[in-house]
Amino acid sequence: MVKQKILITGAAGRIGQRLLEHWRDRYDFVLTDKRTPEKTYTFPFTEANLSDIKTIRPLFAGVHTVIHLANNANPKATWESLLPNNMIANYNVFQLALEQNCQRVIFASSVNAVAAYPADIQVKTGMPVAPPNLYGATKAWGEALGRFYADQKGLSVICLRLGWVTTK
Repeated sequence: MVKQKILITGAAGRIGQRLLEHWRDRYDFVLTDKRTPEKTYTFPFTEANLSDIKTIRPLFAGVHTVIHLANNANPKATWESLLPNNMIANYNVFQLALEQNCQRVIFASSVNAVAAYPADIQVKTGMPVAPPNLYGATKAWGEALGRFYADQKGLSVICLRLGWVTTK
């Protein structure tokens, strides 16, 4: 049986490393990040900045699914960091997935897309985004970008709003 080829952006991070640890026998991974992962399990790794579309284009060739984990995850990040790492990088990932005929993008969003709601409010499906910071706004934009690529371009997109992620 041929294993599905999956690209993980942010492969050196906590979530990327956990996915590799648990799914390394199940899928054929291609890995990228700005820094070298602790473990690659012999999967090909490319150190790259996702805001450089020409450099990352070859990583998408033959990929079935993109698990897009790479973004600046600092709630106090400056616009100067968020623009290339969250805005341009997100556009590049969705656009290249479409151009290279990937079947799906799984986008790691954040609870920060809705974290400005008061603590006593239960956030429900259909409520508008409410980011408490620029980072959350970039994650809300990433979700909207995913919706655009799903509705207007036919790309299968799953957006996961992650909260606190631990390693154990």
